[in-house]
Amino acid sequence: MRSSTMAWNGARGALGVGALLALVSGCDEARRCQRSPDCLELGRCSLAADGGCAAGTTQDCTGAAGCRKEGKCTAADGQCIAASNADCQRAEICKQNEMCDVHRGSCVKLAAHFDPECAAKCRSDGGCVLRLGVCVAVSPHHCNNSALDAPDRESVCALQGRCAVQGDDCVAGAAGDCAKSKGCKQDARCAAVGGRCVATDEECAKHVTCTGWGRCSAKDGNCVVASDADCRKSTNCRETGLCTAKEGKCVAGSDADCRQARICQKVQRCRAKGGKCDR
Repeated sequence: MRSSTMAWNGARGALGVGALLALVSGCDEARRCQRSPDCLELGRCSLAADGGCAAGTTQDCTGAAGCRKEGKCTAADGQCIAASNADCQRAEICKQNEMCDVHRGSCVKLAAHFDPECAAKCRSDGGCVLRLGVCVAVSPHHCNNSALDAPDRESVCALQGRCAVQGDDCVAGAAGDCAKSKGCKQDARCAAVGGRCVATDEECAKHVTCTGWGRCSAKDGNCVVASDADCRKSTNCRETGLCTAKEGKCVAGSDADCRQARICQKVQRCRAKGGKCDR
């Protein structure tokens, strides 16, 4: 009986020693994390379940260089992240680089930030920042598709005059936006209406699209051929006899159209045939 009791006490003592050793070992591991460079830099000061070091509490983060420098002051999923604009605005990265906006766990300058996932939408529509799963425009830089003030030549600002931000979208905010665009220079879409650059009768009438090809009337925001009168204002009427409006184009509609044109006088193409002047 006495030997059994002694054996039990010995086993219990061994278990106690084992538990104590495990506790001591755990403390050593925790101290290892607290003494590591990653604790001082990244806030990885707590022992994680997998035996590695992680940011276990926000206190781990606030004492780290990453909080002071980059605004990463909040613990989340074992890492220190920037969780609020306030985190960013206190950090060196804000004071030195104007990166004061929280975005996806980091401090950025949102007005000039471009998310890689939004590259295609950024080029086509100015939506360059990923917000709640949607690519949106936040500043004119996104409409420019450039961190510079000058727009990229393939941006919605340069092509369509949509250079201002309204809500989450790039829009044409003023006639000046439209005036600089390719759409104005090539197609007379020079007036800002409802957030778009559109053509008006006035803009069409003074543009080469009218004087050259007879597209002198505005319809649905574009310059179109609306009448024979439009065609007769064009150099194509005087030079090649394309003086009659048909299905949105100017064509040679009669021999009379051809006879009054230089093409008849110079090379004797004086008969209308298939919409053109021919011999």
